[in-house]
Amino acid sequence: MPDVTVAVVDNDVLKKGAGYGLLEQFIVSIPATVESVGFLAVARFVIRKKLRRGGVVRDPEAAIALLERIVAQAQVLEPTAEESAAAAELEYQAQQANLPFDAGESQLCAIVLTRGISTLVTGDKRAIAALDRLLAIRGESERMTKRVLCLEQLLLRLLRRVPAVRDAVCQEPRLDTALTLCFSCSSPDVAATSWTEGLNSYVCDVRRSAPMLLADD
Repeated sequence: MPDVTVAVVDNDVLKKGAGYGLLEQFIVSIPATVESVGFLAVARFVIRKKLRRGGVVRDPEAAIALLERIVAQAQVLEPTAEESAAAAELEYQAQQANLPFDAGESQLCAIVLTRGISTLVTGDKRAIAALDRLLAIRGESERMTKRVLCLEQLLLRLLRRVPAVRDAVCQEPRLDTALTLCFSCSSPDVAATSWTEGLNSYVCDVRRSAPMLLADD
């Protein structure tokens, strides 16, 4: 296992990558290797439960098997006492500012800032906007400039190499309703340009809410 962690990935991206069967491809698109990315230690247990819940994916056991294979090769992250304190402070400030920022995202952010990790990958658009605002309040926006990557950016990068991404998304329509609509899963004749336009629209929305943080496409 390498000492250098290139990126940390949140539970939402982990769940959808496993559910679509694209988790390793997601990681390559960061770009990173499986061995150089990190997940919170509790992620595998939380995501296993979510994948088994209520028919979210057609074959939860296959998704969980992929999850376990990737997590076994990746870096398991446990916040230090310093990082836990920093995460708690972020959560408190978010509450004071009435911003949506949960414990998982705050811990990942604290780990990224403390350890100097280059990229935070998250599927939580509200958390990205909240983090942008929180860092602005703290006068620390430059510490995360262009270091956040959203799920739709990963998919755009992946589409450049793997056109079959649409098939994977459309086979799991309940996993992410917005992505199912974006890829026009109910309209098989829609051109590929429409998919990229839809994804770019989401990325632009995120960029408007977090102009300092979001990485270049």
